[in-house]
Amino acid sequence: MPDAVADNDFAPGFETVSGAWTRVAGTAGNYGQSCHRHAASTSGAQVRFRPDVPMSGVYAVSTWYPADKTLTSRASYVVEHAEGRTTVKVDQSSGGGTWVPLGEFTFSAGGGGAVELSADAGQEIAADAVRLSYRGAVVDNDSAGYEAVAGDWNKATGVTGYYGDSYRTHPAGTGDAVVRWRADVPVGGACEVAVWYTAASNRASDAPYTVHHAGGSTVVRVDQREHGGQWVSLGDFRFTAGQPATVELSDAADGYVIADAVRLVRR
Repeated sequence: MPDAVADNDFAPGFETVSGAWTRVAGTAGNYGQSCHRHAASTSGAQVRFRPDVPMSGVYAVSTWYPADKTLTSRASYVVEHAEGRTTVKVDQSSGGGTWVPLGEFTFSAGGGGAVELSADAGQEIAADAVRLSYRGAVVDNDSAGYEAVAGDWNKATGVTGYYGDSYRTHPAGTGDAVVRWRADVPVGGACEVAVWYTAASNRASDAPYTVHHAGGSTVVRVDQREHGGQWVSLGDFRFTAGQPATVELSDAADGYVIADAVRLVRR
């Protein structure tokens, strides 16, 4: 599984945005040769990690800092990802010398993702390394892994909460209109499959998603009148390495069917 690490000793994966950060070597539990430190401050001094994302998908983001009980208990990490910005507070006075998780987020290959650390902590703070570990894939309706197999699926932006730049829509039908998402599976095993759509009162209460997995095919019906603008789980399924995971959606429903995005995350 692809990983990406941004260490404080290697540009362009690390940069000082503002403030006086001092490189300190020889501290117990450093990742690599050193870390950068900033004294207790309320100045908003900041550094930025930019891991080189090897492929688009979902990544577990972790941070590394030295083992030092004098470090701040409220370090503020801001993760810039494909779905926005998320702030995560970390107690650097414990858990040092190992990878500390910040959460799972979606990133696009080729740049755009970053993790920022601010010295607005009132205590000394350390900036050492950030790691992204690949967990799964996201396929949007505007990406190469999506296709309209049959029928005219109109591109729309009229209802807010869509993933990416748009979503596709089709009125209720008999199942003749079908769209398909294909996601790469670099390592086989169990994955959670989730879908994203926009919700409204005219949506289908029984949108039929078909998940093609190692054990066959499973139909999961989703009420698209609610829980829009977020990931909605279809369940856990096993997939075979090297064979794309396929999810299909048809118009065999009682209202407008929305095709937006599909996500696979390894269990």
